[in-house]
Amino acid sequence: MRLSFFLCFFLLQGCSLLTLPIQNKGAGEFWNDSKISMKMTMELMKDQPLGLNRVYSLIHRGRVLLVGIVPSQHVKEYAVSIVKKVTDVKEVIDDIVVGKEGVCDYLSDSIAAKKISTQLLLHPDIHSTNYQVTVSDQTAYILGEAQSSKELERVIQCVEDVKGIHTLKHYITVIPPQKKTP
Repeated sequence: MRLSFFLCFFLLQGCSLLTLPIQNKGAGEFWNDSKISMKMTMELMKDQPLGLNRVYSLIHRGRVLLVGIVPSQHVKEYAVSIVKKVTDVKEVIDDIVVGKEGVCDYLSDSIAAKKISTQLLLHPDIHSTNYQVTVSDQTAYILGEAQSSKELERVIQCVEDVKGIHTLKHYITVIPPQKKTP
């Protein structure tokens, strides 16, 4: 049972493990983010109030961005409180909205998120593995690190090029790559 859980976890991580060396963060930070994700998922599944299935998280260096639509303020506060209790979480950015979402909205948001991710991946001057993207209610959310202000501008332009996005909320820090010493 325990082996199958960890096997599923690593299969779900998939390509992320293969792209680790390209990211700005090291193996320890990558592992911490993966542990945060696993702990958050387990905690939210324990006593999940109705409506948490539309809450999504992006995690980068211990920063957790929560987005999505929930049916009540109580559900929103519950999700945020659970995430704040998870070990190694340094910051919780709450962008959860109270309201209703239809199936069509969910599908168009999913398609837009894939288009943005593809744009970032195909752009030769963007280190796409340093970014996580989701879309909720026609708002694109990006969490990550740019290696320069030029790269940040390119990321923003990629999002603006995708139809169906009305708002961009980015939580991107500009951190120049570390120079290697001989």
